[in-house]
Amino acid sequence: MGTTRGQAALEFMFMMGLAIIVLGISLAIYVGTNTDAVSLGNKAAASAACNQVAATVSAVAAGGNGTQAALHLPPTIGGSGYNVSVNSTAKRVSVNYAGGFQSCPLQTSNVTSNANVNKTGIVSNSGGVTLG
Repeated sequence: MGTTRGQAALEFMFMMGLAIIVLGISLAIYVGTNTDAVSLGNKAAASAACNQVAATVSAVAAGGNGTQAALHLPPTIGGSGYNVSVNSTAKRVSVNYAGGFQSCPLQTSNVTSNANVNKTGIVSNSGGVTLG
């Protein structure tokens, strides 16, 4: 009768050990997937901000002299500040954020000042687009 109890206790410890291993592996997979989802969300937000700036600059350039537009970008990406810059020479808009970098094409190179952009106005004057 004593060996039956010992065997039951040993089987119980074995099953609990397996359960802990399975739980640990499941938790590791969940944490990795959650981190990837957050990273993709931040990349999508940076891409949206980049495309918004590029589209607004292009629309103001196409609108002609005196056309104005205001940018209303999100205050943070992933809870951290970020920097948006326009490079007219390379015809690119770039977003640098805590988790990475996102770039998108700019349709016009007629930007009179390469600038850092955050909640700013965009004005078309004398054939060029001014940020600020």
